[in-house]
Order: sequence, then structure tokens, then C-alpha cells
Amino acid sequence: MPIALTDCTVLGGSGHPVVVGKIVNRRFSEVQVELEHPDRGVRDKIHYAEILELLIGGPGAVTTGGSFIGGGFGVAGALEGIAVATVLNLLTTRTRLFTIMQFSTHRGEVFLHYGALEPGALRITLSSVLTRLRFFDPSWTEKKLQRLETLRAKEILSEEHLRRLMAELLSPGSPQTLASPDPYSPAHF
Repeated sequence: MPIALTDCTVLGGSGHPVVVGKIVNRRFSEVQVELEHPDRGVRDKIHYAEILELLIGGPGAVTTGGSFIGGGFGVAGALEGIAVATVLNLLTTRTRLFTIMQFSTHRGEVFLHYGALEPGALRITLSSVLTRLRFFDPSWTEKKLQRLETLRAKEILSEEHLRRLMAELLSPGSPQTLASPDPYSPAHF
């Protein structure tokens, strides 16, 4: 599951050792995210249990420039004008990706720009991380348990099916109950 996002630009934030405008690398492991500051050698390790929210947004692909229109007198002039405008548009048109990641913790929040993927593609890339984060949210687990109980009460689920789904939700292999020997393990919170 390790995922690395390199060359993220810090847009702002507080409570974490980040500097606006600096480049950081973000690494997602099984149990934590690390913000690595390549130029300073600093790593801020944040266990998933500390993350309150991870949001991905932004406009995505933004194209600028390329607004030349060709023309001229007569067929030859018009063709020449169109050709010149086409070349100028090719030279001046730029498309950049603007994807913003915000993550909030108990300590603060950080806003990062990531220019390698559009928001939807980054959301898909981080699907395993976002799924794991849900398991660290007690209200999410409670809602899912309540939903299963409601479905059982309405006789949509059998008792056996209910037990199986509840066991899957609370199984030792689920991210919610992972035990890790590192100091950021859920047992330390």
C-alpha cells in the first residue's frame, strides 16, 4: 500500500513544521503519513488516528494562453493569419494541474498543491488511504453497525448475515484494529 506523492508545494497551514512555498514529499504507509522536507531533512509523522479529515479538491486542469485568432485579407492572407495564430497558440498555451490536498489533525492543518494528478485521479490513487482513515473514525464504525442492526430489524438481513458483516467490520485484519509495534500504533492513543 505505500504511496508516495513527490514535489507537493506547501500552500499554508499551522500546527505542523511546514513553510509556505516549500516543496515536501508525502508518503502514505499502512498506519501513517509522513511529510518529508527534502531540503531540511525534517519528517513529520502523522498516524492515521490523528487525521480528522483528508480533503482533495481544486479545479484540476487549467489552460492559459493561446487566445490568438488568425485572419487577413483574401484567401492567402486568411490562411497566413490562421497559420501564424496556430503557431502562437501552440507556443503560448499552457495546461497545469491544480489539485489541492488539505488534511486536518488534532495539531493543525496543512494545505498542499499537487500538480501531477487531477483531483479525481488523486482520489482514486489514495482510495486505500481514505478507506483506512474511515476505520479510525469511531462515528463511522458506529453508523455502519447501526445500519446493519436496522437492516436486520427490517428483516433485510438474516441473523447469520448480520453476524458475518459485523465480524468483517470489526475483524482483527481491519484497519481499525491493526496492531503495530511502532510508536504511532493505535494502542498508544
